[in-house]
Amino acid sequence: QYTLGHLLIVGFLSKDIVAAWCSNVALAHLIIDNQQLKEAALKVVLAIDQSQLNPKSLMEISIDLLENSSSSFHTRVAILSFLCTWLSNCQLAVQTFLSI
Repeated sequence: QYTLGHLLIVGFLSKDIVAAWCSNVALAHLIIDNQQLKEAALKVVLAIDQSQLNPKSLMEISIDLLENSSSSFHTRVAILSFLCTWLSNCQLAVQTFLSI
């Protein structure tokens, strides 16, 4: 069985534009206007590749996807939309973003 969180992250990381877009929009709507969920999202850590020694935070992965030249334009726009929602009125998220 898969959880909602698992499905959202799989979509978030997907190369399928529609899956990535829908997951980013869903994640943004989950945290919009909710300080506690925005701060909880900062604690989400994922080991995408088993060869990685250190798992990365959702914020780090989001930035990596933005910097990745193979990410589609639509995926980047979706990630930017998610990040704008996440950073809006959340000082801790902004500090984390700027420290990466």
